[in-house]
Amino acid sequence: MKDRPYFKLLYFDGFAGSGVIDPTDDGDPYELIEGVAKRILDITEPRAFDTYYFVEKNKNNADRLRELIKVKYPNKPQAGVVHGDCNVKLIDLAAYMRRDENKKVRSLAFLDPYGMQLSWNSLLSLRELPVDTWILVPTAIGVGRLLRRDGVIEPALMDRLKDFLGMEEVEIMNHFYQRKTTPTLFGPEETVNKIPDVTERIAALYTDRILQAGIFKYASKPRILKNSIGLPMYHFVLYTNKESGLRIADTIKT
Repeated sequence: MKDRPYFKLLYFDGFAGSGVIDPTDDGDPYELIEGVAKRILDITEPRAFDTYYFVEKNKNNADRLRELIKVKYPNKPQAGVVHGDCNVKLIDLAAYMRRDENKKVRSLAFLDPYGMQLSWNSLLSLRELPVDTWILVPTAIGVGRLLRRDGVIEPALMDRLKDFLGMEEVEIMNHFYQRKTTPTLFGPEETVNKIPDVTERIAALYTDRILQAGIFKYASKPRILKNSIGLPMYHFVLYTNKESGLRIADTIKT
């Protein structure tokens, strides 16, 4: 967008945190890592965002980020921090983008929940909008952990799966489990087993559902985030309605 100054750029961060990450137990300030919010605020070339909207559900983190912006970025009065729920604010963002007076606004959304806090219904509100959206999909650490091997999933956990995937229970069971009937002395016995390679299947399903629902037209190649022993935990994907955005995302080196 560097050659299109007539468009206003809005950055939306649904899980903004405090602006810094402390990887140590003792809170050594020299070990702090810059969070995404701070890195975004530091961008000036080829152009900065015109508006920054940071959402954080933890009040303490929201207050810390607000103070960081006040002290470090006094020249960015257009950077706001909201203590609230990302799902509610995503729907608000969609309503804002659909207003006639905001037709010249383009948005980049960054959604990196630790788990399954992102609701399918809030994503639906972004359908066909000019909001390029990076999503950290909790494939193994979220969905994978709730899909028990024997298929016995507590109602509360099933509700979380339904809310995150936008699917009904029978669809989830049919997609991730295989049923097998075995003859026994006392009659046929049915067993339920989780399918193999479930992590990759979760990632593919989530993207397929987003594209099929028409929320976005394109999805980038996923970046796979692994734990210390090399097991996939998250899939990081850009969803967009612009082919140009897709090309850029797929050329980013990690």
